[in-house]
Amino acid sequence: MQIQPFVNLIGLLMRGAVMKSFIRLGATLGIAGSVFLTGLSGIGNLPGMGNLEAIALPQDQVVKKLQEVPVFTLTNPKGEFVVLSRNNANNASKPVSQVGFFISKQDAQKFLDNRLKKENPQLASTLQVRPLSLADYYKIVQESKKKSDSVIYTLVPTQQQVASATSMLNQNGKKGEQFNGIPLFVPKFKKDNSYLTIPLAKGNERYIPSFLRKNKQWLC
Repeated sequence: MQIQPFVNLIGLLMRGAVMKSFIRLGATLGIAGSVFLTGLSGIGNLPGMGNLEAIALPQDQVVKKLQEVPVFTLTNPKGEFVVLSRNNANNASKPVSQVGFFISKQDAQKFLDNRLKKENPQLASTLQVRPLSLADYYKIVQESKKKSDSVIYTLVPTQQQVASATSMLNQNGKKGEQFNGIPLFVPKFKKDNSYLTIPLAKGNERYIPSFLRKNKQWLC
């Protein structure tokens, strides 16, 4: 059995510099609508699996699946997110505002220690790395779509995993290709190049397990 890079996590969830300001995480986040997640009967077009129909999961199920996956961001003592500003390549007069959510706690801490503490040590000394869940991130992004602010909430990949995904793409004949986004890894059988599938507890459906880290963390 082998592991191969699969899809961009941001694309899966959504079908986001100098310290600038803070933004507060609301006490409540609304949940509405549905989102597409992958499963054996909901993958779409995958190599070796044909064209499969997509399943729309209720959003409460989506949130439940993502609740156990941690992400990390920077906050001040009031629990407000750090908003970063960077140049806008399309409009120099309108900078892009972003809040970063790191897959790796170590990467979040390094960003605080190596970047922000150098730019504004007094302010940075009041900041901390705060753990949230991927479900929190998902709900924050969904809520931001209802507002007129232009803050982008960005998942920051673990560079080691991006390097692993890029290396695997190169090994699979895609030389020089870079992986843009958050990689997921899925197990495949070497013999027939088919995906490992696991039966659900109820019903006849099966799902394909996926990992945020190669050989390590389950996503679903």
